[in-house]
Amino acid sequence: MLATSLLSRHLCHLPCIFHPAAPARSARHRTTVCHCSSNSSSSSSSSIRSTTPDLPAGMPMESSALASDRTAGTAGPAPLAPTLDPYSFSSCSSLSEMIGWFQQHGLSKRELQPGLVAPVAQKVVDLWEEASAQDQPMAVAHLAEIAPMAIAFSLHNSTGLKARAAVQCTIALGKLPAVDPTFVLSLVEPAAGVRQGLSTVPPTELVSMLEVLAGARVRPGNALLGAIMSELGAGMGQLPGPALASLLWALVVLGVKPTATWLESHEAACRATLQELGPQHLGRLAWASGRLGLSPGPAWLAGFCGASSHALAHARWDGSQLCGFMEGCAELPALGAVATQLWRQELLKVSGTLLPSLSAPHLVTVLRAVSELQLHPGPHWLCVAWERAFALLLPPGGGSGASNNAPPANSSSSRNGSSSSSSSSS
Repeated sequence: MLATSLLSRHLCHLPCIFHPAAPARSARHRTTVCHCSSNSSSSSSSSIRSTTPDLPAGMPMESSALASDRTAGTAGPAPLAPTLDPYSFSSCSSLSEMIGWFQQHGLSKRELQPGLVAPVAQKVVDLWEEASAQDQPMAVAHLAEIAPMAIAFSLHNSTGLKARAAVQCTIALGKLPAVDPTFVLSLVEPAAGVRQGLSTVPPTELVSMLEVLAGARVRPGNALLGAIMSELGAGMGQLPGPALASLLWALVVLGVKPTATWLESHEAACRATLQELGPQHLGRLAWASGRLGLSPGPAWLAGFCGASSHALAHARWDGSQLCGFMEGCAELPALGAVATQLWRQELLKVSGTLLPSLSAPHLVTVLRAVSELQLHPGPHWLCVAWERAFALLLPPGGGSGASNNAPPANSSSSRNGSSSSSSSSS
């Protein structure tokens, strides 16, 4: 209902052939939801959560193989062979072997080399992503059983983790939907040794950790954040364009306001890497810059327009990426003034192609961005937008109501390029 209400409001203010005149540009507001996140993107106003995500309905909590293993092990864990290779986990070729490995190593009280924690967590994530991509529900269900074992395993062995291993484990386990995000943060948060050892962690891995924590809406403490920001400020020049965009996005989501000096370094690094950005990261960068109230210089804006024009012309976009990009661009008030005609044409072309498939929230965001950026779409674009809006506003199977609420009949002629009929209807 909220999406359709917003959609109706934006339709009333959309400059189009069905209204006598285009309304004045509306005041900018900042209550829209950011769609730039790879998982579920949201604005910095979203609450920072610390609760455990629920497992999907009907997902088994324990497999029969695991239950039998636990029953058989009530007398105590079997002693490990002296020659057992602790890295044998990487040779597991089936889920049953993996469950057995965790039973023998993860849930036992034997200390294992801390350096193995992150590779084990990453292996679980890799298998999870592979099973999800191949649409294997049973494999995903079994992997959901392994995730708690990975948590217990990591918790038991985390006291001796070096800084980089702790960061890698946080990145890996943070991607599993069955993992409590507060536990993920606990791997690095309380350890002063981790903060002191951050200089050994590559800047790209620090960015990935912040991205995972931002996606889970878990904000690290000020001490850890300060140490991370200091390391990233010193290593800004080593970050590629996508990492720079994700870094700024993560900081905004987590409610972090960098210093002016830090932001100047970030802008300079971005200016040299804008051509590396694709649809998602262009949207993240623009949205985060706008939310921080930044005013990038002419060189940055020109580079952003050039990079996004190239991406609009050559990259494959979906509705979510388009929505995030246009929402981000609308947050930069100076962008509309310097945008080239080519940039405007490419943006209207891509958005016009995707309009028929947009959801109601995405359509609201696109219409708002069109107004904010003063793109002035043509009759065909407007007709497609109206038709999509009517399709979303009408109830399914509206029947006769569709004929009463449909756009004027001459909209079909304007789709064929007739501007005279659209003018007369105005």
